[in-house]
Amino acid sequence: MNVGSSMDNYENINTYGEQLTLPDVFQKVGYAHNSTLQTISINKEKVQKDFKQYHEKSIQFREHFDHYIDEFEQKRYMSPVELLVCTHYRDIDYLFNELIERIGQFNDELSQVNEWKYCRCYGHKNIKHLLVKRHLYQNSHEQFFHGNAVIDVMSMIKYHAMFFEWQDTELTEYFSFYLKANQLEQVEMYLLGIYLLDPTDYFEAVEDYATKTNKKSMMEHIIILKRTHRFLLQMLSWTKKSLVIEKDDTD
Repeated sequence: MNVGSSMDNYENINTYGEQLTLPDVFQKVGYAHNSTLQTISINKEKVQKDFKQYHEKSIQFREHFDHYIDEFEQKRYMSPVELLVCTHYRDIDYLFNELIERIGQFNDELSQVNEWKYCRCYGHKNIKHLLVKRHLYQNSHEQFFHGNAVIDVMSMIKYHAMFFEWQDTELTEYFSFYLKANQLEQVEMYLLGIYLLDPTDYFEAVEDYATKTNKKSMMEHIIILKRTHRFLLQMLSWTKKSLVIEKDDTD
């Protein structure tokens, strides 16, 4: 599989209409990130404060989720959606525990770094277009912004899972193409894991059904819940195996 070897090739990703393979997308986005990479001093207190708030928000999600489970189980007859959510309970409960642990790992690693990387990011719309159409669309530059590369990587993985059938080994291979072009640090790996395990979409899907805030059909609710649940399970497995950098034991 030929994905190119020159960092100069990253500019080709900006060509409207160029057809790219999936490995091309992962690698060339990595090259583009690496070519615009800069570092800034990090405000650890602010970041840790933000993640403390996210931690608290996750606990609230869990409490509300438990409430919905209790509410569903008290019914004499559960709807297909309610039954599905109850069968997901053990997985989602485990996910919350794992997410809290990942936040702790991120904070521990963050305490050991003094600088934060940022680069030119493509944004969700560009990444989606790259993965589905295999090229950038016209006026794609309007979506560019400066931030940490993890934001684009998270989008690549989420959209890849959404639009393609894939195995862990395939995603690991594509991710390795990205890392060869732009190696992430361990603190960024932990951050990526937190993004990929974020239960917001799943919880909002449950809440959407429970509060009847729209007119989705029973089948639409089921499809959304199954898709988000499947993605979270895939990410639980994949992030454990793929987001830890092996340290060199040579002293």
